[in-house]
Amino acid sequence: MEILRDAIQDSIEHLRPWMSWIEFEPLSDRDRIALIRRWEDDWKAGQEVVFGAFLEDQVVGGCGFHRRASPQTLEIGYWVHVDHLRRGYASEMARILTSAAFKVPEIERVEIHHDKANTRSGAIPDALGYHLDGESKVDPHAPATIGIDVAWFITKIGWQALVAPSSSQQNAAIGFSVREAIDADIPGIRECYLRSWRAAYADSLAPDVLDEAARKRQGYDWAHGINTPTIAVWVAVDPGNRVLGVVLADEDLPTPRDLPEIDMLYVDPEVWGSPVATQLLDAGLAWISDQGHTEARLRVVEEHLRARRFYEREGWQLDPTFEPASNEFFRLLYYRHEL
Repeated sequence: MEILRDAIQDSIEHLRPWMSWIEFEPLSDRDRIALIRRWEDDWKAGQEVVFGAFLEDQVVGGCGFHRRASPQTLEIGYWVHVDHLRRGYASEMARILTSAAFKVPEIERVEIHHDKANTRSGAIPDALGYHLDGESKVDPHAPATIGIDVAWFITKIGWQALVAPSSSQQNAAIGFSVREAIDADIPGIRECYLRSWRAAYADSLAPDVLDEAARKRQGYDWAHGINTPTIAVWVAVDPGNRVLGVVLADEDLPTPRDLPEIDMLYVDPEVWGSPVATQLLDAGLAWISDQGHTEARLRVVEEHLRARRFYEREGWQLDPTFEPASNEFFRLLYYRHEL
């Protein structure tokens, strides 16, 4: 009880803008004990379930299931301690709870809801492969909310299709490191890059076109990037040194591209929704900053909304000084970031 009380008190100002239950804090110890007992009774009665998330003896957040829709549906909620933000814990809680929900025989659908203004919370179902269900007007329930509920869902069949291809997904996402790439990483980089590229374009290109384009990209010269002083290549690797993602930053670009760019950022689909992409992006930006630059740029496919939302959450903004470019298939939008 004490560690839950302390975790909530530490995070109260971080949670207050979004969580309606914060208005009842601080609870007295007596009331908190009564609340915990009510949670236990609800669980035993097959109603709502509340869990704590722990790192050894530290509370890193909380999560649980709500029953607000049909008997075949569970809704996931989560919060993260202010000292443990941006480490992937909310995504991991949501991932584990989604899998756990579908082990309940009658559950066929899992939902995640958030206020439209809470874009960071909305990034989690998006990255996990949930589908946008729609928006509805509700009464604002906390100071920063705007009263537009955004609903995401995934079905049991849909979730099984996402997790079935890789039994190593959970292990790969638990532990990884980011470091500069070396020539020995090139086979792993190439495999990761192609898997990620194909997944990103799978819904946009016909299979034969996708196959032909992927074949062209197999020969990309990663050794040039690794061994060129004006280019930096960083990789995220798991404990077995398997490449989970790659970022390439380049400060020597053709005119009129006058700023260094994050030229490539690809993450293996197995770890989409983990912190891998964020930490690779941070590594690329840190390298650009170390070269003495104060701004960076990147290009992203206009219709790749998930990628665009990711960059916007990371502080990137559309660059009005550049007209959209194009690759062989789609328009490319320029984004800019101050360092």
